[in-house]
Amino acid sequence: GYWAVVQDQWQHLVVSYDGEHLVSYLDGIVQGHVTHSGALIGTGDGGVEIGSLHDARFGGAIDDVLIVNRALSFREVAKLMQ
Repeated sequence: GYWAVVQDQWQHLVVSYDGEHLVSYLDGIVQGHVTHSGALIGTGDGGVEIGSLHDARFGGAIDDVLIVNRALSFREVAKLMQ
């Protein structure tokens, strides 16, 4: 999804996938929840782009990026907000 960037304000975005549920959080609040049906979410040989969508580049600062290879629990996400 797309969320508005609030100028001069820190925002925290987390997306978690546990093999069945894809959940997105913005500032610790669930923004979306989808049950994934069937097909696996695979990996690819391409790079990861953060703050970019095609040719539209993000014009701000991105700090503290964390990519993990497992789903985070709600408690783990909340702890990251501290």
